[in-house]
Amino acid sequence: MTEERIITGLEVTTGEAPDGKCLERLIEQNERSGIIVEEVAGDTAYSSKDNLDYAKEKEIKLISKLNPIISNGTGQQVQGFAYNKDADTFQCPPDI
Repeated sequence: MTEERIITGLEVTTGEAPDGKCLERLIEQNERSGIIVEEVAGDTAYSSKDNLDYAKEKEIKLISKLNPIISNGTGQQVQGFAYNKDADTFQCPPDI
């Protein structure tokens, strides 16, 4: 989206698809349109290692809360926790 709030890239996916995997394609859409991408804002799903590496390579500032898997590693699987593939995060059991 431009500063004038004009949408310059779009990726349509199903509801269960992880949206963070669309970052590279969205940036490429904008670049083909002549948009210079300097920064991107997204939710935690956008802070995957692949996206962080891609943004660094392209010298794009990626504004996204760091995914706990990136900052803490996956560590040991704790019984009762559920993996959310869409957000690439673990969820606490309901009784905690």
